[in-house]
Amino acid sequence: MKKQIVIILLLAISASIFGQKDSIPQTFTSTDYLKKSKKQNTTGWILLGSGFAVAAAGVIVGITGTAEEFAGIFTGDKSNTLEAGAVMSYIGTAAMLGSIPFFIASAKNKRKAREVAFSLKLETRSMVQKSSIIQSGYPALTVKLRL
Repeated sequence: MKKQIVIILLLAISASIFGQKDSIPQTFTSTDYLKKSKKQNTTGWILLGSGFAVAAAGVIVGITGTAEEFAGIFTGDKSNTLEAGAVMSYIGTAAMLGSIPFFIASAKNKRKAREVAFSLKLETRSMVQKSSIIQSGYPALTVKLRL
């Protein structure tokens, strides 16, 4: 009896695991790409600006030794001012370097937004009408996508 229950459970689980999902892939329009590009560009500038501010503050703290009184509060040792400034500089530099992928992705999405183009063209086709071949025109909507 236990084997039958286990087999039924395994069959039920395997059917749900190996089944395909019926999801329609989402298509992006030019405005979607432009919104995504703007958000990525804003994120890049925020990371760049805040990283620069933290790195500059780290350099200032390391040079002037203004973190001595704060370092003594937590550790009791006032000699790690240079280390605190260096850590702040490293974090700021990492944030600035982290902004680079956002700028690259923003440029790619802006390029994709420009490449998505809709236009209305008048196409022609050959038709047989009263035992003769004529050219007939019809409107066609064209979509240009370069992926």
